[in-house]
Amino acid sequence: MTDMEKKVMIRLCAKIVAETDLYETDKEVQNLIDWVCLLSPSKLKVSDE
Repeated sequence: MTDMEKKVMIRLCAKIVAETDLYETDKEVQNLIDWVCLLSPSKLKVSDE
């Protein structure tokens, strides 16, 4: 995963949390956002592209 892809995913998560109530009402959305935003950087492999 490239750095740009990581940034896009985090920005999308932030937008979902800020502009909708999905984080509070949908456990699957909450788990996905937590995984994306809280996953340690060492587990996200950055490709050499």
